[in-house]
Amino acid sequence: MTMRMLLPALAAMALLGCARTPAVSTDPAAALGAQLLGTYSNAQQMQALAADVSRTPARSGAWVDAQHARFVAFENPRFGAHPVFFEWRSPDPQGPVTRRRIWVFESVAGRPQMRFFSFADESAFADQSAWQDALRGLDPAAIVNYPAGCTVAFEALSAQRWRGRLNAQTCKITAQRSGKELALGATIEIDANSMRYQEQGLYADGSVAFTVPGVGSYEFVRL
Repeated sequence: MTMRMLLPALAAMALLGCARTPAVSTDPAAALGAQLLGTYSNAQQMQALAADVSRTPARSGAWVDAQHARFVAFENPRFGAHPVFFEWRSPDPQGPVTRRRIWVFESVAGRPQMRFFSFADESAFADQSAWQDALRGLDPAAIVNYPAGCTVAFEALSAQRWRGRLNAQTCKITAQRSGKELALGATIEIDANSMRYQEQGLYADGSVAFTVPGVGSYEFVRL
């Protein structure tokens, strides 16, 4: 092969090599949101739970209940670029729903953070096959949007390991049921194949309204 023939061949090979290289996102919010997607269970945690820890939720005392979680991405520009919807059921995928939320991941000054939404009416999500249609048409103004002080800030602990904290000093809400002021705090740790989750609510006088779970954190493992 002459040099005249070799140069175009090398150029073509270089182009093919670039085409085969997957794009790597430099947006930490995109990476964090994508890493979370999938289904999880805390079955391993439940199997190892000490005998004196209750398996039933309670207002006080040590307890952890079985949870099955599913996190899915969806597209709706009104929620930004990286929204995630999730559903928890207990004790398994066929059990009653314990939680439905939207987490919206976004990058601010190069660091990921998360806003969250809940629902006054969850009937649109009863059928999992209709989730995407319901989420695409959802208006953030029509659901429960938490105040700006309730943003969860994440930090990178290592590659594919993140810790987010909801600050109870800034996250103040009015409870939908009691009408009382609550301060919300939470810690969320996410890595490649697991997630740890713990939250608490405090009344204005500093007394504990709830702690979920009643001891430690939920320890989810990807299925």
